[in-house]
Amino acid sequence: MMQRIFWSPAKRVVAIVLLGAGLAGCPLPPGGIKIAVIHYDQIGACHTATLPDGTITAPPGHAIVLFRIKTIDNTAPPVTWQFNPGALQVNSPSDEQSNLGSMGGPVTVPANGIVTVNRPVGIMVGGTVNADGSDAATYNYTLLYPNVPPAPGTISVNDTRDIHNFPWNPNCNALIGG
Repeated sequence: MMQRIFWSPAKRVVAIVLLGAGLAGCPLPPGGIKIAVIHYDQIGACHTATLPDGTITAPPGHAIVLFRIKTIDNTAPPVTWQFNPGALQVNSPSDEQSNLGSMGGPVTVPANGIVTVNRPVGIMVGGTVNADGSDAATYNYTLLYPNVPPAPGTISVNDTRDIHNFPWNPNCNALIGG
């Protein structure tokens, strides 16, 4: 009888990356790949957000998708870097997207440490079927963080990856409690 081994989602992603590199014949750097892991939740989708700079309303066929960046595990990379929530992107069927940013500026991520971020981020996406964008609440989006030195490579882990129906509210601020 085989014993099942449980790996966290972050360990599974790292294993897939390492296996892929090995199968491709790529030599791994000494000590392995040192990546940071960004943990987030998808909160929901909405149509209008009131920000300190004013109100943003998604045009027809667009929605604002909200995420909460929870933590960044930087225990493997030996580099301190600045996480800029405004640089996040979604991997979606549509190339139409615009990051609306987050409350607060960049977050310092210490070398070999874990930082709690706990900030919402809104990204406007296009290509929705419904004019009000409400169908965006039925899609599980994947966040990507561009590789911009000195930031290490990153992997984003959606801790709500098993959910496929998120809350929809025309008012974004109602979804984040603001």
